[in-house]
Amino acid sequence: MASTKKQEQVKSIQELIKNTPNFALIGFNKIKHQNLEELRKSVRKTSAKIKVVKNNLIKKALSKLTIEDKKYSAVIKQSKDIQDNTALLILDQDYSGALKSVLDYSKTDENISFKFGLLDGILYESLELSKIAALPSKDQLLSKLLYIFKGPSSKLYYSLKSPMSKIINVLKSENLIPSKGEVSINE
Repeated sequence: MASTKKQEQVKSIQELIKNTPNFALIGFNKIKHQNLEELRKSVRKTSAKIKVVKNNLIKKALSKLTIEDKKYSAVIKQSKDIQDNTALLILDQDYSGALKSVLDYSKTDENISFKFGLLDGILYESLELSKIAALPSKDQLLSKLLYIFKGPSSKLYYSLKSPMSKIINVLKSENLIPSKGEVSINE
């Protein structure tokens, strides 16, 4: 029979996963505690959390969640192959920043990698999570979109303004229009 401490841990993992819309599992091997704390700090800045969990406990929590909600059935199939040390990355609705910080940290430390994750109800494997993490953030995409929308109107404005200013410049160069401060001879 499982100890009450382990049952409480399974229940807390189950509640964490159930109460957050998105999560991912991160694998880490032979990592210094200091490096793991640095990763936690960088992820915490994006309002996400990392919790180190035992593989058997996460499997049990996911199997209990599958009974309640069928969206975890694909996750439980994926979790059967979990090996090595595992950390649970708990994500908010805007998960791009946290995934990006884990990806950036995994580039400096080869011992950290994505295992799989459930984002917006869709199961993603490690390679797909890395691709999602490499995408620009929502704010960056919005600013690019605004720049794209602004471009044509600016070009139209300057193209409509340009012929008149060219005509005026030609007339000024031929002394047909007086410059500022000059008085016209025809007056």
